[in-house]
Amino acid sequence: MEIYKEEKLLKIIEDNVLEILEDLSDIPRKKINLDARLIEDLRISSDDLSFVLALQLQKRLKIKIPLYEWEQVHTVSDTIKLFEKYGMMN
Repeated sequence: MEIYKEEKLLKIIEDNVLEILEDLSDIPRKKINLDARLIEDLRISSDDLSFVLALQLQKRLKIKIPLYEWEQVHTVSDTIKLFEKYGMMN
């Protein structure tokens, strides 16, 4: 039962991350690679990362992430893992 909850949470997080990144980058979500770098590959500005991606995801997922944690986020996968980490704590 617990594994099912974790898989469901991961799917919800991944869907939301890809949806917002698709809007910010104008790249179809099916073409967004999980290893893609947010700034270099998807060409998302640091302001959009801070004020759009981070805030929208926290609001949508109801998961609060400390500001210092965002310093280690560079890829799509990093973003998903960060929300997974804090989502599992709730």
